[in-house]
Amino acid sequence: MAKVEAFAAHAVVRTETDPPEQRERRWRLRSYRLLGAGLVMGVLGAGGTALLGDSDVTTAGFVVASVCGLAGLFCALRALWLTFSSVLAPVPFALGFLALFSNAALSFVGAVVAMLSTGEFGRGRQLRKRGRIQLAPVGDNARWLTSPYELEGIPAEVAAQWRQNGRTEHASVAAFSKLSLELMRLGAPASLIASAHADALDEIRHTELCFDLARAIDGRAAGPDAFAAAAQSVHDLPRTLSLCLLAVDSLIDGALHEGVSARVIAQLARRCQQP
Repeated sequence: MAKVEAFAAHAVVRTETDPPEQRERRWRLRSYRLLGAGLVMGVLGAGGTALLGDSDVTTAGFVVASVCGLAGLFCALRALWLTFSSVLAPVPFALGFLALFSNAALSFVGAVVAMLSTGEFGRGRQLRKRGRIQLAPVGDNARWLTSPYELEGIPAEVAAQWRQNGRTEHASVAAFSKLSLELMRLGAPASLIASAHADALDEIRHTELCFDLARAIDGRAAGPDAFAAAAQSVHDLPRTLSLCLLAVDSLIDGALHEGVSARVIAQLARRCQQP
């Protein structure tokens, strides 16, 4: 213990007595080491999706890169402070400013990429887990098919796209059911809860239409299978935080995503040649 205390005392004395040039250089080197570590983590994160197909690796890598950038930014600021306070030569200042700018850019890019890797655009209200939309798998069943008819001369790829649309509509049924439970937990008026259930019924109709269209194009009787993610429970969070999350979700899913989808559908409807 005595040796540890002596070593700590020696380190403090050395730090206080070292010339400003050496202290500035130490802090600047730390910022560059952190920058290098952040870049390595960013490359590993990018490789997570490119090689492994796992976006969780991408998220983790860029989160660590962003944290390294923040730590390096602090070290670069410390080095620049020593440069200014000691009126050092312009070369340390330029190197310190480069470290400052590089770490700030790394921190910003890492945070943005990490955020984008956990989020995705959805058609309307969706179930999400860590920002990712949860969808049910498609199986060879006719439980969601209602109207047998045929469409000729349409590529099979279009049927696959209609089934993908049907998966998102199917997920919206669960999302509105979850919304109704959340509204009840928060003591919402009956009109809002009734609207949430009415919207869920609309999504059921949309799901059936999408899978009916897909079968009409390629003849395959397919529909959504069991949806395990639908069992996600309502968040047991404080009332204020729950209201904030509800407001944000309503803005993003209810206003922005639904608004974009409505504009896309309006444009496609004008070009559609199949009645």
